[in-house]
Parts: sequence; C-alpha cells; structure tokens
Amino acid sequence: MGLWFCASALGNLVAGIMGGNINKEQLQSMPALFSHVSIALIICAAVLAILIIPIRKMLQNSDQQTI
Repeated sequence: MGLWFCASALGNLVAGIMGGNINKEQLQSMPALFSHVSIALIICAAVLAILIIPIRKMLQNSDQQTI
C-alpha cells in the first residue's frame, strides 16, 4: 500500500516539475513538452517490463517460504 502511494506521489512530483516549465507566451513549446513526457513514459514502461521477471521470482520465493 505504501508503494502505491509513493508511486502516486512521485508521479505527481514529476508531472508538476515537467508541467511547471510551460511559458504562457510560448505555446509553441507544447509539442516539445509532449515529446518529453512521451519519452519518459516509454522509458518507465520499459523499466517496469524488465522488472517483471525479478518481481515474479521474488513473489514465488515468498510463496514457497510461507508454505
């Protein structure tokens, strides 16, 4: 449960940092911001996809230890 709230807090922090860099007079910077957000999303998805295997192994180990 704590990890869920930590992930939400970090996501909100990163969104605030990235969104806070918008200048109202320079709306042409919006496509660049969108591309940065998209790249960050792809990188995070790749890291999570790589972590699936170790997490599954840890879960199997914890299930075997409790039996």
